[in-house]
Amino acid sequence: MLQKQLDKQALDYKQLQSLLDTNIVDFSKLDLFRETLKHLTLTWKTVKDIRQNLEEIKQEQWQKLDSKQVLLSSDKHLENLQSLPKLVRSWDIYTFTEDHIKRIKICAQLLDDLSNSALRTRHWKQLIRLTGGNTLMDSDTFRQLTFGKLFTLSFQDHADEIRATVKRAEKDFQLESTLKTYEEIWLSKTF
Repeated sequence: MLQKQLDKQALDYKQLQSLLDTNIVDFSKLDLFRETLKHLTLTWKTVKDIRQNLEEIKQEQWQKLDSKQVLLSSDKHLENLQSLPKLVRSWDIYTFTEDHIKRIKICAQLLDDLSNSALRTRHWKQLIRLTGGNTLMDSDTFRQLTFGKLFTLSFQDHADEIRATVKRAEKDFQLESTLKTYEEIWLSKTF
């Protein structure tokens, strides 16, 4: 509606300029502005839809999320973002949103690792210390966090360290299982 009003005013001014045989305002830039406004509107609509979906995901408890579904959703959002005109790729909103989606993907990839049953309280404390989170948080509290809170803890920035901690937890679990087996064998022996 605003665009129609501007076009009408521009036409009126063009006619007035031609009647007075003067050229005060160059209206050729109006098409460029119209195109930029069209791209801006499309970009904001796309970003709004992406953010709305990501906020819904962030409200979910991280242990109840399907990491594959979050990754598929993130890939779809990246495709939607990359389908925007090339002009908008240099805009801050584009680069920020693209980076945000990529960070969500990294965090989603960690969900399966964090769901590993080998993680004990000591491992959770290591993870919490690693991310600078509240050290009073225990493993049960940690498991109740939303995906958004997990994302706020910047786990995606420590992906390699988290994977190393999970591998260490798996090795600890294997060692504990082996020791338990040996203990059972030892206790079952009669001397």
